[in-house]
Amino acid sequence: MDVLPISKIRKDGKYLVRELDESHKARLKKEIQAEGLIEPITVNRETNGEFTLIAGQHRLEACNDLEFKNIDAKIYWELDET
Repeated sequence: MDVLPISKIRKDGKYLVRELDESHKARLKKEIQAEGLIEPITVNRETNGEFTLIAGQHRLEACNDLEFKNIDAKIYWELDET
């Protein structure tokens, strides 16, 4: 696990399984404020060095709303769509 700047993580619709649910994000914000981020997000480090979100859209958005600059992340390297 590593820590990444939130600004370096991009979202790609082909990896996001569901649409952003504002009520779920609000619940997560409260939990993160009280307990911290328990489960890191998951990203893919692309061949060009960019980080693409694979899992954790609501956690990422909640932390962004809470003005976190960095976020814990599990990083996979150069995954393909299979």
